[in-house]
Amino acid sequence: MNNGLKIAILVSALGALVVIVASVLGFRVLPDVIKSRIEDEIALRPLSSTWDSWSDIDRPLYMNVYILNVTNPNTINTDGAPTYAQVGPYAFRQRRRKINLSQADGERLVTYEQKTYYFFDPEVSGSNLRETDEINILNLPFYGFIGAMYRETIGIPGFVDHIANNILPNEKLTRPITVGQLMFDGLNATYLIEAIRPNQTIPPADQIIFGLYLGTNGTSDNIAYKIHTGVGDSSVFGTIVTVNGSTDLGFWNPLSECDAVKGTDGSIFPPFVTKGRTVEIYSSDICRSLYLRYDKEEEVKGIKGYRFTVPKEALEDPRTNKDNMCYCSPQDQALNACLGAGTIDVSACKGSPFVMSTPFFLDGDEKYSAKTGLRPARDLHETALVIEPNSGALLKANKRIQLNFNFKQFPNTSINAFRNIENMIFPILWIDESMEFTDDNAEDLKDELLNPKKAIETWRWVVLGVGIGLILGGMGIYVWKG
Repeated sequence: MNNGLKIAILVSALGALVVIVASVLGFRVLPDVIKSRIEDEIALRPLSSTWDSWSDIDRPLYMNVYILNVTNPNTINTDGAPTYAQVGPYAFRQRRRKINLSQADGERLVTYEQKTYYFFDPEVSGSNLRETDEINILNLPFYGFIGAMYRETIGIPGFVDHIANNILPNEKLTRPITVGQLMFDGLNATYLIEAIRPNQTIPPADQIIFGLYLGTNGTSDNIAYKIHTGVGDSSVFGTIVTVNGSTDLGFWNPLSECDAVKGTDGSIFPPFVTKGRTVEIYSSDICRSLYLRYDKEEEVKGIKGYRFTVPKEALEDPRTNKDNMCYCSPQDQALNACLGAGTIDVSACKGSPFVMSTPFFLDGDEKYSAKTGLRPARDLHETALVIEPNSGALLKANKRIQLNFNFKQFPNTSINAFRNIENMIFPILWIDESMEFTDDNAEDLKDELLNPKKAIETWRWVVLGVGIGLILGGMGIYVWKG
């Protein structure tokens, strides 16, 4: 064998060796090392960086509140319906801390409650908006008070009419209230009781203090979550096992899929996300789990993520999508009176006839938009999460929900304040709970994971190319010297 053929064989053999090494290291060993590192990094272990950032979330997290201000309070009864003008955003920065932490099953499970602090941020809020701004909304203290009187005196004809029309004649369907009172400060409406109990001292337990988020600032949510830490199995990282010790919520049809606790709390997700994954989250705001599906790729701070949104069928009318029928009570099913698409009746959970919906009834029943005059825009009103697919890190989030009141006339009454108003889902406000990676968050993720991963991917293709080049070079020498 001449020297040319020997060189050809040696060059080709070296190229084949390089290809084998590059393939084994670049496509098997090193990706497994990266995968193992991700699994180890995300696991919730005390004193780890993941534990610290999860247990005390200090990245910019805002609750942006948009009030649906009633613009025709003086003519609403003659108009027959309210008209609205959006006012906002009123931005409240959140600080979330996990408390009462307790590990179980070794390090595989952790139980906790959450305490949330809210700080009004005038700089992020709309121009010149303040908590002292006065707006008009449905007169919820008056409606609730009349409702209580109605239930207590249902067998006494005309009693409720007398209270509403004669004792409280100045009460209207809507009422002015400041944003601060509506949210956290509360409005003292004890005067309603004083009107029917004159010259009496009303004990604190009987007083009426109304505020949608009254008593929630800096306090525990009193919900005990037990979740998987990801130790030993990253595929269940962050997934809720129980809420208040139960795998069922107790708000929906017993033993149904609707009543089951599913998903994470929406702040953390298992790694290695694919476009085909269904992302599930549990939200105490809507008293149920909800699922999201892949929409498109989206870049945040130079990092590629997968954008997931709530599909229309998730909140579709149960008469159309039978999978949603278990969100109706048995009585509602018998009467075929379940709420329409885009809404969630949370009265059993909240203890009051509140209805959650998509903002401006996006993808909802057209009858709601027709009655309120609200016209949705998908880019403004859609709930969306952007997740980095390798680590499962939440790059950006907009959890958007609208709070409404299920206004109904009380049967066999004639209350002046409610005159000419049909039963309706009455919008109060909507919230955009938003979060986005900071520049520091993005750089940390790039340095710790994405850049090393990219370097490995580049290296393996370069080395593979060198190996293939050597093989082709050896074949060329073989032909040339042949």
